[in-house]
Amino acid sequence: MSNRTRRTIVMLIVGAMVVLPLVGLMALERVTAVGPSTDRPLAILLLGSDAGPPRDDDPFTGRADGFQLLFVSAERDRATFVSFPRDSWVPVTGLGDTKINACMTRGPENCVSTVENVFGIEVDAYFATSMWGFADAVNEFVGCDLGDPELTRDCTRGLSVDVDFTCTSGCGGFAIPERGVQQVSGFEALTLARNRKSRAAGDFSRSQSQAEMLAIAHAEMQADGSIARMMDSLRILRRHSVTDLTLPQLTRLGLDAMRLDPDNVERILAPSRIGTVGAASVVFLNDPTYDIVAEAAATGRLPEEFRTPATR
Repeated sequence: MSNRTRRTIVMLIVGAMVVLPLVGLMALERVTAVGPSTDRPLAILLLGSDAGPPRDDDPFTGRADGFQLLFVSAERDRATFVSFPRDSWVPVTGLGDTKINACMTRGPENCVSTVENVFGIEVDAYFATSMWGFADAVNEFVGCDLGDPELTRDCTRGLSVDVDFTCTSGCGGFAIPERGVQQVSGFEALTLARNRKSRAAGDFSRSQSQAEMLAIAHAEMQADGSIARMMDSLRILRRHSVTDLTLPQLTRLGLDAMRLDPDNVERILAPSRIGTVGAASVVFLNDPTYDIVAEAAATGRLPEEFRTPATR
């Protein structure tokens, strides 16, 4: 091979290294232009099914024990998680008055319909996953092995979470023997998302933990700041959940998430109280819940009186 030929090949390789990423970004902008509207806030329903080993792992055969509404402002610079206890007693589409988690037994679209009817808002999209889907998504996101849970038991990577309880048996996932800030991988994260018996506030605590872990994952992705990390996160999301969003729409949301300052993400547990219906223990949503959802759907933010001093 002549020196001239070698120089030509090198120039072609270097040119490709420079041009292809630019072409990819240009294509990405064209693709994301057909994503969700950017002239109004978004409402996204996040569902965690109790399906999973030893149950069937199809998320649509379980109940929605994880129930979060995520609202994003029209400018995509603010977001709010509203967490709902799974036993919230509401009119569920097709089932009458019952616990809100029952909506999933007829599919995630039925949960969307339920939310829209109960709160009078429009839900733009949903995501649904199972117990193991959630654990595997966390493991893949933080870089632990996938598959057999035992492979991840000694994984030192994880989401940095300030854990406020301990659990050594019957946790729903791996044991959490110590309180405090620690790295939580997939099956410890599953304990945080599922366990209620070891916690003083029971179901209320785990509902708040679910939103906290989602916010922490967003903050870690945003801190990385790279398109590669964002696209990898979307791939993990698609692998371990079911959604009605298209890939271009997901990509656009991913780009929006990269620009969203984690300090501008608010979280609140729906104001509610424990009660009974017949012999069943249920949760009744208090009136402020409806005001919170209405304001978040309109602006992506909590009403002024529910904001923390740092977010006012």
